[in-house]
Amino acid sequence: MSRFEPASGASKSGVRRRSPVRRALAAFIILACAILAWPPAALAQAPSDDKLVLGGEYALADGEVLRGHLTILGGSATLARGSRVEQDVVIFGGELHVAGAVAGSLVIFGGSVTLADSATIENDLTVFGGALARSPRAAVRGQVFVSPDGPLAQTPWSLLLPEGFPPHVKAPRSLDAAKSLLLPLVRWQVGTLALALIMALLAAALVVFLPKQVGVVATLIAGRPLYSVGVGFLTLLLGLLAGSLLLIACGLGLLVWLALFAAMLFGWSAAGIWLGQRLFGLARIVAPSAIVEALIGVFLLTLLARLPFGVGILVRLAGVSAGLGAVVVTRFGRRSLMAIHT
Repeated sequence: MSRFEPASGASKSGVRRRSPVRRALAAFIILACAILAWPPAALAQAPSDDKLVLGGEYALADGEVLRGHLTILGGSATLARGSRVEQDVVIFGGELHVAGAVAGSLVIFGGSVTLADSATIENDLTVFGGALARSPRAAVRGQVFVSPDGPLAQTPWSLLLPEGFPPHVKAPRSLDAAKSLLLPLVRWQVGTLALALIMALLAAALVVFLPKQVGVVATLIAGRPLYSVGVGFLTLLLGLLAGSLLLIACGLGLLVWLALFAAMLFGWSAAGIWLGQRLFGLARIVAPSAIVEALIGVFLLTLLARLPFGVGILVRLAGVSAGLGAVVVTRFGRRSLMAIHT
């Protein structure tokens, strides 16, 4: 039995409520229809200067000018020498090679950017959790901010994106080569342990300050895991898409992504707490407190999410989806389980 005490009490008005599954399906159908109907209607009337790259490839050749914003979401783009982007360039989990000019700012969220010798950024350069390869001759006329290496630079999207480690390398032939291979391995291990510790401490803080809410979310994950995974995966896709569209339309996409990130962290903590409860239950050991369950469960879940060879990817996708879905259904644990089942 869970140590948490979820909120209880259903509506006594006698009004029959629609099933959460039906409401989720109805919302999905409405959003899908809106998204499918938007491109031929609304986007046809909106300015066509902006460019969104969704998992594809985009190239701006020599002499070409993009007068709007360039947003890359999981795709790849190339700005050749002599090309120019008049507005900002935002990359999220994709690849960008810049040999031309960017009149606005360049913002990197978990992506990979290469600045060639002829690259020019006329405004600011901001890198958060991404990889930047900058030539010494590349010009950046604004301020440059690069997030420090470490566990914080791996969040939030390292829970979803492949870790890309350990790399596929040949066996070292000398002591120096062995050291060059061992150093990245040690850094990766230390970063993984530090990230797991930070996520575990976050979960413990949620147990202390929001015990009832996190208990409701963890209980829903335990009771309806497949339902939570389905709702969470759908929310993740729609959140990324809505954030990208709003970022192009009015610049509010970052707020959507920030809210999605907060829900992911809350859900990840709840999923780890459920794992800790299951581990103590299987071992038939009474945990000293819910904080101990949270620390151990989230720490182990984060370690499993960093395993290579595709195992970590599956763990991350399942954990994030289950937690995010439970957070959405319970509205960050503010909805009682009895009301949900009703």
